[in-house]
Order: sequence, then structure tokens, then C-alpha cells
Amino acid sequence: MGDTWGIPGPTFVMIYFWLIVLSLLVAPLALRALDRRVARADGDAPAPDVTVEDLALLAGGQVRLIHAAIARLVEGGRPARRPRPVAQRHRPPRHR
Repeated sequence: MGDTWGIPGPTFVMIYFWLIVLSLLVAPLALRALDRRVARADGDAPAPDVTVEDLALLAGGQVRLIHAAIARLVEGGRPARRPRPVAQRHRPPRHR
């Protein structure tokens, strides 16, 4: 049986290996260039970084989004918190 396409096995493997390496090097550059072209074509800037609220919406829907928004507000000290009234219990005075 002869060589496939007239290429010996070890030569074919080396060509295949270098094509894979080349594609791994070129793919990120090509994707970055395409992202810039799409952003320019739409007239928009590239998308900003993902926020906590974005991740919360994706991870748990609207409920988790609301929890994340409230947590961010509490962390920033924005909501005015009033202490809840505690029911005063009648305690007998302490004897010394």
C-alpha cells in the first residue's frame, strides 16, 4: 500500500501538527480583529466588562439580580436602615 496523497506518514503528521499550532496562534488574533470590525460597523464601542448584576441575571434570573443589586446598595451604605422594634418583654428586676 502506498502513501496517502503521496505523502509519507511522518511528514503528514508534522504538517498536521504545524497547521494546528498555526491555527491556535492565528485564531485569537482573528477573533480580536473581527470583534473590532463589528464594533466599528455598528457604531458602538466594544462591550464593557461584565458586571456582578449581569452574572447574577445569568446565574439565577431576576430574583438573583435583585439580591445582587440590594447587596451592592447595602455594601455602599445607601439604604437607610431603621432598627426594627423589638417586643419588650416584661422581665422581673434582678436581685443582688
